[in-house]
Amino acid sequence: MLTPLFHFLLYRPSAAEAKQYFSAFKNHFRPFHWKSEIDGELLDMVFDKKRAADRRDWILNEYDEKADVVVDPATGNFVSYEDFVNKEMIHFSHADNIRSIPNAIDGLKPSQRKVLYACFKRKLKSEVKVAQLTGYCAEHTAYHHGEASLQATSKCWAIIEGVRCHMSLPLISFVFTISPVIGMAQDFVGSNNVNLLVPSGQFGTRLAGGADAASPRYIFTHLSRVARYLFPEVDDLLLTHREDDGNVIEPEFYCPVIPLLLVNGSQGIGTGWSTFIPPHNPQDVLNYIRAKLDGAEEAPPIRPFARGFSGKIEAIGDGTGYRTHGRASKATNKSVIIDELPLRCWTNAYKEQLLKMRDRGDISTFVENHTTSKVSFTVQLKAAKLTRMTRSGLAKAFKLETNLRTTNMHAFDENYQMIKFETAESIADAFFPIRLALYHDRKSLLESEINHDATVLRNKAQFIQAVTTGEIDLMSGRKTKEEMASTLQDMGLTKSTDLKVIKDNNALAKRRQATEIDIKDAASTDVPVLFSSEYDYLLNMPLSSLTVEKIDDLQREASKKEVDLKQVQVTTPEDLWRHDLDKLKPLL
Repeated sequence: MLTPLFHFLLYRPSAAEAKQYFSAFKNHFRPFHWKSEIDGELLDMVFDKKRAADRRDWILNEYDEKADVVVDPATGNFVSYEDFVNKEMIHFSHADNIRSIPNAIDGLKPSQRKVLYACFKRKLKSEVKVAQLTGYCAEHTAYHHGEASLQATSKCWAIIEGVRCHMSLPLISFVFTISPVIGMAQDFVGSNNVNLLVPSGQFGTRLAGGADAASPRYIFTHLSRVARYLFPEVDDLLLTHREDDGNVIEPEFYCPVIPLLLVNGSQGIGTGWSTFIPPHNPQDVLNYIRAKLDGAEEAPPIRPFARGFSGKIEAIGDGTGYRTHGRASKATNKSVIIDELPLRCWTNAYKEQLLKMRDRGDISTFVENHTTSKVSFTVQLKAAKLTRMTRSGLAKAFKLETNLRTTNMHAFDENYQMIKFETAESIADAFFPIRLALYHDRKSLLESEINHDATVLRNKAQFIQAVTTGEIDLMSGRKTKEEMASTLQDMGLTKSTDLKVIKDNNALAKRRQATEIDIKDAASTDVPVLFSSEYDYLLNMPLSSLTVEKIDDLQREASKKEVDLKQVQVTTPEDLWRHDLDKLKPLL
């Protein structure tokens, strides 16, 4: 097994690098060594499709972030299968879950989170090519898999539980993995209830479930209007951002105003775990959150929902999820019109089912009159056959049903621990305290910032007043900067270091100071602030601001800031959340 060689070739080395590598090939060669039956058991556990439960236990019990294979050149650099599985393969498996299973707080997978961060950083309000956006995203979020991975629409084998149409299709079937940029912009029936990006061009249709999207070179996108209402810009400073090679990149997770995971749903297959979470009604989700804020004894239910879907969704009697129904109606005694398909059943796939029914003689023929958003099949069949189908139910006879199971709703929590959720409400309950804590931080941050701004304005007004009355002489040039700073201190004006204390007097800054390692303190390289520069924010004001009119303007602004501060102080975190919900509600 040439694992190091494989890793080396992935990075497409230059000719000089390749020559250097292969000249010392013996140092890079890692032959596998079979030690015992434990090796065989581990390989069986990792690759046997029937042992998903064992793989879950393996990752939960064995995963160590620092685990690494250590080889001894003196013994030939041998690697045991046990070490390979428990110290190499397990890293891939853990990363596979991180990439494939969403976070319950923001409902996003890492690639989607990177795209959203790039759009926010670029303030993407005007159209840009998807290909250009993915390039920008790869550059600014340390995306190590190449921008092609953010663009490509590819086809892979996968097992999707409870989503396929009841059309005698095989359980294992082709599933299209869509570029995260394209997927976040899709708005056809069965895709997103709330699309964070705007589709401009062919981003896919319900004809093929989005797999008919055009090349990223020919389609455009930008942030949708709802994006910044779901993810308020004021929250950006409150999030914990990741770092890569010293560069700040996307946050560990976002925290939207309502749980986006419930709104759009999610599905994915990792190692040992898979997930399927149906989409739900955004208004239901918002009303549930509002009821919890109001302390209601009984919150309204959160129901499955798909924007634009005109069929029916009903709960399955055994409590395992929901069943969606398409719509078929009798047109004449020899024809049926099918004008809606069940969720996650795409038009082209259903056409294959009708062709099979025609080949079996169940129907005579059918005519298609679809648009990219509406379904329309006119099916011709014998009158006697139609009578029998009508008795048993047309939706059942034409297999217009799919299941939305709620038995496999897995997602990571805020600590990136895998959680299985039993109901939609339990996802909202897990989200609620995280978002509420963010509002506590926001309130504390607003108070300190407004207090800081008001203090600065008052100091500037007092300083200009002293200059205009001659209390401070700036024009004679007879005082040093140190003496001027001393005079300002005697007048009671606030130093810049004290202003910083006021600005950092919030829960967020205190928590970060308590938990983060200050590299400068550890290295003892802090440079003390010179007293003479403590009042630069006053002494560096332009001469044009030393007027009576400026004094009045500053005092008015300071008074307004103080009014704002009092308003924030009497506002609860719950009130801040309600305000955001009020702004978001009309856009859902």
